[in-house]
Amino acid sequence: MHFFRPLLLLLLPLALLMQGCSLPHPMSLTSTERHQAVLRIGIAPDAPPYVYRKDGRITGLEIQFAADLARFTNSSPAFIELPRSDLFQALADGTIDIIMSGITTDEAQAKGGRATDPYLASGQVALVRVTDFTRLGLDSRHLGDRDVRLGAVTGTAGEHFVNTLDRKGRTFMFPSVPEGVQALLSYSIDAFIHEMSTNLYYASLHIDRGLTSGWTPMTSEKLAWVVHPDNEDLLQAARSYLLDLRQSGELGPLLERFIPLYQHAEDGSGS
Repeated sequence: MHFFRPLLLLLLPLALLMQGCSLPHPMSLTSTERHQAVLRIGIAPDAPPYVYRKDGRITGLEIQFAADLARFTNSSPAFIELPRSDLFQALADGTIDIIMSGITTDEAQAKGGRATDPYLASGQVALVRVTDFTRLGLDSRHLGDRDVRLGAVTGTAGEHFVNTLDRKGRTFMFPSVPEGVQALLSYSIDAFIHEMSTNLYYASLHIDRGLTSGWTPMTSEKLAWVVHPDNEDLLQAARSYLLDLRQSGELGPLLERFIPLYQHAEDGSGS
């Protein structure tokens, strides 16, 4: 299985996050490349470390996956940026071939897509201030307390998890992750509930402002890529690519390259 080993977050170099693949500048194509099939990849650059903007360019783990999958299928990658709410409609109407944007298998199933095998096990954790870590960052026992103000992003697994808690305090919903993180930085909320890799990213990004993140998921989620239910060929190609990553031993180092505090391990299931 994959897990995140508890390390001292305050010692994590921010530079770890800044390595990775980004979208290349436009370049002229050779005659061979012009005749390659095009893999149209739907992305929403709002979820670091999966897909996000850095210095005006889109980068992240999913961008690396997408570029490698295109090479694996002898295709030319075409990244199509969309609002997250439009990704599944674009897949349904044929505007894109695959969604690679930090999507969970549960979301894929709920919205009518077909998920590939998962590449990462994750879940919801609390992003908090260091002074609140012992109380709010380790588990959910005190997240429902009257004096605790929780935040999450509307329409996400974080919102669903917050709604399952026996809440006595106030809850705030935000349209995006950066707005939720900013609310935490400005002391408008006490904990921001979101997917673990993203919260670890923001904890590292704002290490100098006293943020840290839980590392034990309070829910169980699996991240994967999503294709149209009828696109069996691409589904099998994506599965083969992921299997190749696992068997070659390249998947763990790739995840460690992009996700802060990631530690890779395998159990007998291979998932």
